[in-house]
Amino acid sequence: ESMPFCDVCKVFFRFKKQGLSERYFKGQVRLVENYLFPSLKNKGINDIQKSDILKIYEQMPSKKLKYDTKSKGKSETIRKLHILLREILRYAVHNDFAIKNIADQIDMNQVVKKQKVEHFKAELDIDKLRSIYKLINDYDSITTKLAMKFIILTALRVGNVRNLQWDFIDFDKKIIIFPAKMMKNREEYRLPITSKMIDILDEIKKITKDRKYVFCSPIAPSRQMSDNTINFALKRMDLNITAHGFRS
Repeated sequence: ESMPFCDVCKVFFRFKKQGLSERYFKGQVRLVENYLFPSLKNKGINDIQKSDILKIYEQMPSKKLKYDTKSKGKSETIRKLHILLREILRYAVHNDFAIKNIADQIDMNQVVKKQKVEHFKAELDIDKLRSIYKLINDYDSITTKLAMKFIILTALRVGNVRNLQWDFIDFDKKIIIFPAKMMKNREEYRLPITSKMIDILDEIKKITKDRKYVFCSPIAPSRQMSDNTINFALKRMDLNITAHGFRS
């Protein structure tokens, strides 16, 4: 009798949790719980057939997951789920829980259409960038305005700016040290602070110096700024650009 799929997942996620952000980890667990557990939870790992997996993909709802904000719809969610399933089964084979990785037998290009890669729109015109910067400078929300200016000056990912904590900043050495767990490539990142960046940090410090996050939520001060706040602000200013466009 082979090990139940749910027990394999439990061991796998205990191993995988190391080095992942809490949000990403929870999203991975939800993918499995929402889509794989209903039919595979108590099934033996060696009893899972290719037809079982294909049936799951076929019956998945077209609406994207609420927590999967970057997903473009059903096709992308299926691909994400399949990548995760292959990883789980690969781990199972390596640890002798499973005889073979049945997911490797599935050609996803025969299951869903290949997604067209969409690149973030980059703003490269210096005069346009100057006018955008002036509009941002006149924006009514101080926290949002300073966060946008900080993104432009640092070319950081929006998530890094949102999650920036006062503890990361060394004003004496003029450097920001982002811990490895905060970075996409899981490596510590050191960012030198320029005088313009210090001006922004000094200004925001008057508002959030006693809080954990530099650019915290105006509604819930104990939490970081929402991921949609900056893009909403750019939309309000009628600017055809995303926050990531500055980095691009």
